[in-house]
Amino acid sequence: MIKARGLTKRYGDELRATRRAAARARAGPVTRTRISALLSAAALAAALAACSSGPAATSPPAAAWHQVTGRLAGAPYQIDLPARWNRTLIVWSHGYEPGRYPRVDDIEPVTRRWLLANGYAIAGSGFSSTGWAVADAYRDQAALLGLFTHRYGKPRLTIAVGESLGGLISAGLVERFPGRFSGALPMCAPLGGGTRVWNQGLDATFVLKTLLAPGSKLALVHLSNPGSYGALLQQIITRALRTPAGRARLALGAAMFDFPPWFDPRGPEPSPVHLDQRAANLASWLRLGLANAASYGRTDLEQRARGNPSWNTGVNYARELARSADHADVVALYRSAGLGLTADLATLNRAPRIHADPPAAAYLHATNDITGHLRVPVLTLHAIGDGGVPIENEQAYARLTSQARTTPLLRQLYIRRAGHCTFTPAERIIALKTLERRINAGHWTKLDPTTLNHAATALGPTLNVLTEIEGTTSNPLGPQRSPTTTPTLTSGLRDRHSPMAGSRPRRSDRPAVTWQPPSQEGGP
Repeated sequence: MIKARGLTKRYGDELRATRRAAARARAGPVTRTRISALLSAAALAAALAACSSGPAATSPPAAAWHQVTGRLAGAPYQIDLPARWNRTLIVWSHGYEPGRYPRVDDIEPVTRRWLLANGYAIAGSGFSSTGWAVADAYRDQAALLGLFTHRYGKPRLTIAVGESLGGLISAGLVERFPGRFSGALPMCAPLGGGTRVWNQGLDATFVLKTLLAPGSKLALVHLSNPGSYGALLQQIITRALRTPAGRARLALGAAMFDFPPWFDPRGPEPSPVHLDQRAANLASWLRLGLANAASYGRTDLEQRARGNPSWNTGVNYARELARSADHADVVALYRSAGLGLTADLATLNRAPRIHADPPAAAYLHATNDITGHLRVPVLTLHAIGDGGVPIENEQAYARLTSQARTTPLLRQLYIRRAGHCTFTPAERIIALKTLERRINAGHWTKLDPTTLNHAATALGPTLNVLTEIEGTTSNPLGPQRSPTTTPTLTSGLRDRHSPMAGSRPRRSDRPAVTWQPPSQEGGP
């Protein structure tokens, strides 16, 4: 078992760095200020109808907000303060940024306009580095919160909100600084923790290399040229798609990450009888997410951790498949291809294992794993067909809170849709309002699917659209209609969670969907 040595010292260093950054913030960072116009509801509707992101030329602004941008301890930031602030602050954490330049504002634009129009202040750091910058994010967001409070006063409510990697950061912020936050809304987030995510990524690439390209130069850890390794992995996937045996083995690799067999949020989930489509969807998630993460993402992580933090020592891949959400599809594809699944699993179990570098594993655990020890309410939001961050992360997080005996503070909302972070503005807004109600009332209310979906529908058609479809198609210039005619929010905690074995997080079956979403009859 790999032990996370020196974690107490590392956390102490992080907190001291945060205090130093906050002190520098009070000394006065370089900032730029401007006044920006909010769209009125009528202007917003007209703008959306015209597929335009700006206000209509003839529509006067309904209100204004005060925007400040600057740098704080090396991290760019942006603060938006409405003229009529409702005393609630959204501390926004952006998702994984692979580029060279940090970004400070990646909130979906329609949702952002609604928040500002309804009095919410938004503060977000771009973090002092790009990539898998979780450790930087904790320090930079805490320092930005200190700056905001110093300038504008303490908010009545401070809510940590983020999507994807930003959702993990939001959940981590309320664990590390519970006295400074009222609650958290992590969306489409890898809440199983960094150790689990990167171990599963290693499992998937280990399967692909061992079964599809055993003689290739594909490196799984300690990468030196991520561009060439990513291209090679894409070639391996493309070649495998040409044969039934290759598609079956791709599905086995996908099963190690619990990728869903549903890819396009604009269409329904393929039924089990449409095996070819489900196999193609699993391969699409491999190409979209795994190839980049296994190359550029892992290179960045290893540089931060100063070594390889992942391992597959002691892993029984037959047992892993039995626990995977994709078990039935893999068995069916192997049978259709006339391929021996037992033989392939035996090959995997005989293959040489990869050991983690203990200091690197300790770094990843200290900075990327959360504990479930909640002191404020947390509401999560996830699409059940998310292959960027599979829904099994929600089960793992629920198990952590159960072990920490903080389950009453957690509720989880689900969307019946494919895609990573494919939420409508209305779904995001209703999730936020539900969390606010819990913070103010002291108990959870109005969590039944009928109430949630009615509230989302009541926000109007301009907010019940998919404005961004990440990965599955290029982001459209204007909002696109949702694949359903009504929202598909549901709530609940699942009773099956990821079993733990030693220090290695494991996967579990995808939860049975026990709720019935609104009918999708009638088309968009």
